[in-house]
Amino acid sequence: MATPHDETGASSTHGDVLLSILVADIDRFTHLIETHGQAAGERVVRAVTEVLEARTGGGRVLERSGADQFVLDLPGTDEASARRLAEEIRAEVAALDVPWQPLTVCVGVATGPPGAVHRSGLLDDARRALARAKELGRNRVHSRSRQAPVAGPTGRSTGVPARDVPLGVVVLAKEHRRPVRSVLELSGLEVLEFDAPRDVQLPADIGDGPVLLVTAVREPGQLAERLASLGALLEAGSVSIVVFVADAAEEGPLPADRPGATVLRGEPSAEVLLPLVSGLLSEARRAGRERIAPVEGGFGSPLLRAGAPLTAARILIVDDERASRDVLGRTLAAIGFHNLGTAEDGQEALAAVAESPPDLVMLDLDMPKMDGFAVLDGLQPLLAGDGFLPVLVVTGNQERAHRQRALSSGAKDFLHKPFDVSELGARVVNLLETRKLHLESRHARQSLEERVRLRTSELGLAKDEIIFRLARAAEYRDDQTGRHAARVGAAAGVLAAALGLDSARCELIQRAAPLHDVGKIGIPDAVLLKPGKLSEEELAVMRRHTLIGAELLARSTSDVIAEAHVIALTHHERWDGGGYPERLAGERIPVQGRIVAMADALDALTHERPYKPAYPFEESMRRLLVDAGSAFDPAVVSALRASAFRLRDILLEGGAGDSSPRPGPRS
Repeated sequence: MATPHDETGASSTHGDVLLSILVADIDRFTHLIETHGQAAGERVVRAVTEVLEARTGGGRVLERSGADQFVLDLPGTDEASARRLAEEIRAEVAALDVPWQPLTVCVGVATGPPGAVHRSGLLDDARRALARAKELGRNRVHSRSRQAPVAGPTGRSTGVPARDVPLGVVVLAKEHRRPVRSVLELSGLEVLEFDAPRDVQLPADIGDGPVLLVTAVREPGQLAERLASLGALLEAGSVSIVVFVADAAEEGPLPADRPGATVLRGEPSAEVLLPLVSGLLSEARRAGRERIAPVEGGFGSPLLRAGAPLTAARILIVDDERASRDVLGRTLAAIGFHNLGTAEDGQEALAAVAESPPDLVMLDLDMPKMDGFAVLDGLQPLLAGDGFLPVLVVTGNQERAHRQRALSSGAKDFLHKPFDVSELGARVVNLLETRKLHLESRHARQSLEERVRLRTSELGLAKDEIIFRLARAAEYRDDQTGRHAARVGAAAGVLAAALGLDSARCELIQRAAPLHDVGKIGIPDAVLLKPGKLSEEELAVMRRHTLIGAELLARSTSDVIAEAHVIALTHHERWDGGGYPERLAGERIPVQGRIVAMADALDALTHERPYKPAYPFEESMRRLLVDAGSAFDPAVVSALRASAFRLRDILLEGGAGDSSPRPGPRS
């Protein structure tokens, strides 16, 4: 099985062509292992691998991502084709005969246009699509696309979905992506990455939300060069730019010779970026720049929606007889309607609706090639719900059954030829007034929903900021970088996902985990900062931080704080019952405590402490793997193995060898 690149996507070979990525994950794999053993798991993995390997022809590359996840690169494959392939894979796996439990997979699909997205970003999109598929249930496919809609022969969008438009966008230098990225994405923001300032390219479909670009230099003397490299974005005025200066002196002003740029001391961190982004969202709301999601299909006259008179509405006349079309046209013009279109058969009518959406269709029933009933069938997606395209049937057919059939097929009104001009005008006005009220109501509902979403996101950002500041306060004495809490939170979220927990629970654990050591606020410096080995009495004092933290977080009505309460109390319990404070064992330890125990231990091993050096990531992994079944839940150890690449990115924040001296927390 080829593995040409690791999960960071650092060496993508598909930059100049359309690329789709499939990420397939075996449903309930952990349950299978726990119930039927490792041999059963290996057999299932082989069976799924055989299905996927049969699909790797034509330049496609298949790689394993952990124990039960597979990544399939599909260069030159559009979103529709990739989704079809994903559905075929899903069906083939579901048809496999295994003796233990129904075998199914969920598949996430992501597609990006040529050169517009780095593979790592597309892989993240595919994993988000996979998470959404799992939210919807087992044995499902979900897709996300960064493609712009493709124009069909009539100019109508083919319906290829655009990527989800975020509330706002944060553009990070690649070395700052973890764990800052995961924190921001939880708040409804999109995070893009760049290797160097010259690589910053904002996609055309980025949306109307605020854009914040974050970069950093080592010392103040490098500011001018960095700002010059971002000159085009500064001149455009549509991007807020923040430059962090890592080695700036604590006193005195920082030079910034370009308007539009903010210069701050230190390095990018979640607790600094959260209030910055929250401020941008608030500014966007105050300026009235809330983004209203486009109506699916794009139907609805802009003139009619904007409050123009009804006579601005576009009306399409569909009739195979020229004389009838002319009579209707003259009648409508006399009433005051001049934005008229005509079609002489059903096929032409459907093409006209796709090319220039009307506000009302006047439809004859008896036509060659495609009659009025077939046209109503073709218009079904627009006749109800958000589409609400009214159809007035105008026909010489007097049969009652045809009238009933037309109305039951979606027509809103029915008029016989020959018609009375005043009656025709009244029916047209009534239908257009109803449509206008419907569109205005929908627009108001979307505006309200977007405002609620925006303000909910701001509230979430504020809550996250408070949590991070509280976690920072707990660690300020022994981890002045403030990174330990954020790293543990991000790592816990990854481990929870690898365990198969649903996305909402993973998010909750990730947000709560940074508070795991909040009880250290109550531990004396003489114990907390002691560089040597602690005595038995000092160990007893240190271990009280779990009880102190649990008491600080107890009895909260917030779901995040309630989750943090459990984590603070149980993250030092051991699988074999030898932990503290309550000596819980096995599954009596809450799953969030088991997860954070692993995340905390892995971060402690990979970073220097007053009493130990930083160990390489691989050695840290080996030390933890041997403790499966003793210190750690074997299922969490399996999750650790499955998500090793992502955890390495999170915990080392820029790669291996991060062993610069820094103090750190003592467990």
